[in-house]
Amino acid sequence: MSRFLSSLRFRLILIVLFALLPALGLVLFIGAQLHEQAAKNATSEAFRLVHLAASNQDALIEGARQTLTALSLMPVVRDTQSGNCDAFLAELLTHSPSYSNFVVAMPNGDVVCSGLPRTQAVNLADRTYFQSALQTRDLSISEYLIARELGKAIITLAYPVLDNAGQLKGILVAGLDLEWMSQLAEHVELPTGSSLTVIDRNGTILTRYPDHQNYVGKKFTEAPIVKEILYHKGDGTTQALGMDGIERLYAFHPLGSVSDPSAYLAIGIPSALAFAEADRVINIIVIGLIVISALMLTMLWISSDVFLLRRVNVLVNATQRLAAGDLSTRTSVQGGVSELSQLARAFDDMAASLQQREAGRKYAEEALRHSLDLLNLTGQMAQVGGWELNLETQTLFWTEEVYRIHEVDPATRLNVTEAINFYAPESQPVISAAVQAGIDSGTPWDFELQLITAKGRHIEVRAQGAAVRRDNKTVLLNGAFQDITERKQAEERIQTQLQHLAALRAIDSAIVGSIDLRLTLNVIVQQVAAQLGVDAVAVFLLGPHTQTLAYGAGYGFRGKAIEHCRMQLGEGLAGRVALERHIVHIHNVLDTETDFTRADVLAGEDFTCYHAAPLIAKGKIQGVLEIFTRAHRETDEDWMEFFEMLTQQAAIALDNAQLFDNLQRSITDLSLAYDATIEGWSHALDLRDKETEGHTLRVVEMSKRLALAMGISEVEIVHIRRGSLLHDIGKMGVPDGVLLKPGKLTDKEWEKMKKHPQFAYDMLAPIAYLKPALDIPYCHHEKWDGTGYPRGLKGEQIPLAARLFAVVDVYDALTSDRPYRAAWSKEKTLEHIRALAGTHFDPRVVNIFLGEIGRE
Repeated sequence: MSRFLSSLRFRLILIVLFALLPALGLVLFIGAQLHEQAAKNATSEAFRLVHLAASNQDALIEGARQTLTALSLMPVVRDTQSGNCDAFLAELLTHSPSYSNFVVAMPNGDVVCSGLPRTQAVNLADRTYFQSALQTRDLSISEYLIARELGKAIITLAYPVLDNAGQLKGILVAGLDLEWMSQLAEHVELPTGSSLTVIDRNGTILTRYPDHQNYVGKKFTEAPIVKEILYHKGDGTTQALGMDGIERLYAFHPLGSVSDPSAYLAIGIPSALAFAEADRVINIIVIGLIVISALMLTMLWISSDVFLLRRVNVLVNATQRLAAGDLSTRTSVQGGVSELSQLARAFDDMAASLQQREAGRKYAEEALRHSLDLLNLTGQMAQVGGWELNLETQTLFWTEEVYRIHEVDPATRLNVTEAINFYAPESQPVISAAVQAGIDSGTPWDFELQLITAKGRHIEVRAQGAAVRRDNKTVLLNGAFQDITERKQAEERIQTQLQHLAALRAIDSAIVGSIDLRLTLNVIVQQVAAQLGVDAVAVFLLGPHTQTLAYGAGYGFRGKAIEHCRMQLGEGLAGRVALERHIVHIHNVLDTETDFTRADVLAGEDFTCYHAAPLIAKGKIQGVLEIFTRAHRETDEDWMEFFEMLTQQAAIALDNAQLFDNLQRSITDLSLAYDATIEGWSHALDLRDKETEGHTLRVVEMSKRLALAMGISEVEIVHIRRGSLLHDIGKMGVPDGVLLKPGKLTDKEWEKMKKHPQFAYDMLAPIAYLKPALDIPYCHHEKWDGTGYPRGLKGEQIPLAARLFAVVDVYDALTSDRPYRAAWSKEKTLEHIRALAGTHFDPRVVNIFLGEIGRE
């Protein structure tokens, strides 16, 4: 054993093992980087989802605020003695799945009206939220809790019910059910094994997905993730054990007050799932390293015996024979430039010197020939040769490597013209001019040019030349000649890889910066066509409900037929690619055995080759990417690999754009719902005051026209429209006896009527999204000279929107019939408005209004 440990073979094995240590370190570094990136990706996704859920909760609470505000103004809620309140709230509850119940309680806490049946008397006086609403006469929101009556997690909102005189009639209470969060978790399709949990500040589970029934109402204060959340008391991410003992990557967010949150929302993605791909890649690399190491050691064991140990033994044996007096001994080691070969040759030289001193000249000639062989061998290995042109004798000398590069028999003798003719036609003028400049002025050259060998191969060469001059005259040209074809090909491969990276970068930019699905698809098809060198590319998107592949984007098609193509999942090649989730390569689409069912759709396109790959993101099939070529082409392993990479990037970009598109659609739906609510309020007011029925819609359209004529932006016009719809919303607070009185109002009644702008402000100010629209309901009765109400604003103290609307409101009122007078003519009304410019109205607004109405 000690002999082996001291042997040359063992030392060579140690050298190989030490050489592998950096590779092992690189594997460990890559593993750490992959794990770190996987953790970042998982926590980023969880953080996005937890903020989405929190935003939905905030929107739900804001919607509940508006609902309670509207309900508190309804007579059926104000008058709980009518007997219709229970039925009304029960009907409302059936249409409001997000709410657990609606109740109305008297100021003493007794519940007198409920959307759910009451089996016993209920008093809410001991509830904190009830007392807060009672004292502040404003909206009060409870902490997240488990409802005693319902046995489920809810958040309770309380809002005061006031009569027309502002006296407290009772408290309107609504409970928001937290089970919508479980529905959200199912809707966004959390990764397998993920969890969504809401806990209160004491560590009690309020809701959880999945296994809702096994956790709600229980405390888990000792669970690591609960400790981490309660310790941070804010936004955060962590890796910890969940209540079920499974380690996950969590993101959590406080619910309620930022400074003192009452509950926390946490979403966890299993660590095993997050790191699965990274672990798989690391295992592949480690196995590959082990296999390579084993192969290297095996080859070392065999090659060391063949190329090293045998030669060492030969040297040892020859040395022993020489020591014994045999001067004719030789090692018999031939060729090679290794140290052992050189040592063997030195030994042979020494032995030969001792035996044949008299043959020194012949030995010197043989050594010179041998040195030339080594020089030629070195030149062949480096693919570098030498040349020389004697200008006095006009003879051209090439080394063997130069002959080999030109693929010419070394016995052939060439002149300088014949040598130049080997260059490609476009390179011949360059080398000819360089040779002539070397002859005339001794100018050296170094070019990379194209050359055509004697066998017709096109190669890249590097040609260097210099001049030897005597008496200011060039007598000799010499230089080096190298075949650089392999280097050029390597440079081209590097350039191709850089182009591939640029293509991936372009798609990455679409993922990060694009919010337009169509733009993203166009980037994908253009990059795929450019980088893969194909004639046409198409993306088909899978409809999640219809299970149908429909055209999404295309590039390079001659006709439009492809845009109308639709396929069921599993139908034809593209349908099977989506269904079976595998890549298909067809090198002849006209072959009847390929089942290419869309041959009629692609008639006239002249396609021959077809490739298709499924677009899969987050485990979900998004569609199919198809590419076509009109001429047959061979696809190597690099091409196939890059095709798969582009497909993966395209799937990610597509998924990103669709997510944003869905979010935008949800925002639009919410905005439409807000506007529909406003229009409903406006319509309800028109129904109450029959004299002004239709007035609101007319002034809305006229206000929009006037705002456009005044150059007001589209964003501000949206608020002007909402303000116009709600301009008389304050009249809901005016008693019917005053509002609907057919005759002239008394001074006292008129004072009550003049309060309706203030009522409008009080009603709408708490609603955040209506604050920009308050100018019209609050200030449209102000006058330019300061004699208006409710605040007596003057001139440009009055908001522009209110000044604009005041003109429109008066115009419509005067040109409409009223029970106490007939409608004025248009001409009389316009003259009246013109007369009030500078007193009642803004003169600038009047001028623009008269010009706009005058064109009708």
